[in-house]
Amino acid sequence: MQNEITILKNLQHPGVIKMVDFGDAGQVVKPSGRVISNLVFIIMEYVKGGLLFDLCQTMGTMGEDNGRFFMH
Repeated sequence: MQNEITILKNLQHPGVIKMVDFGDAGQVVKPSGRVISNLVFIIMEYVKGGLLFDLCQTMGTMGEDNGRFFMH
């Protein structure tokens, strides 16, 4: 995880979502009330429009030309 954070901190490209913050003191409270603590987290910038993964699931294969649109 530390390698991922180091890489994201140094990436500066319009096609890469920026890392806003990170930490190792994250906490989640499950619906049952159980608390999970000391989670490592990375906060990324918000990108409007949904997940590329979901679009791929809906469209299926998109081919080279359509894929180039998203990687431009």
